[in-house]
Amino acid sequence: MTMTHQLPQIVLDAFESWSVLAESGERLPLDSNVSLVEALALHRAVKENYFQSTAEVGLAKGISATAIVSAIAGHPGALHHVMDPYQTKYGNAGLRMLRDSGLGPYFRHYSQYSIRGRGVSFASATRFCFH
Repeated sequence: MTMTHQLPQIVLDAFESWSVLAESGERLPLDSNVSLVEALALHRAVKENYFQSTAEVGLAKGISATAIVSAIAGHPGALHHVMDPYQTKYGNAGLRMLRDSGLGPYFRHYSQYSIRGRGVSFASATRFCFH
C-alpha cells in the first residue's frame, strides 16, 4: 500500500484534477491549500498520536481538514473544529469536500470568530492538548 492510500480518494482526486467542487457544483482550481506531501504528514501525525479533538483556523478548499478528519474518523467522540468566517468566499468548497468524503459527523464548522461575540467559541467549548 502506498502512503497516499491513507488519504481519502476525494483528496487524491483533487490533486489529480487540481480542482475541487464548490457547493454549487462549479469546479474551482486548487489554491490556498497544503501540498499532497503536507496533507499526508498531517494525516499521519494525527493518526499516530491518536488525537480525537483537533482544531484548525481556515478551511479554504478543505484539503488539510479532510486529511485531518480522515485520521480521527471512527474514534469515539472524535471531532475536528474548523473556524472559518470566509468559507463562502471559497464557494463552501471545503464544507462540500468534507460532506462528500463521508466525514461529516467528525467535523464542526464555526462561521464566526469568537471575538465577534456571536456563536460559541470552540476554544471555550472544548479542551485541546497542544504538543
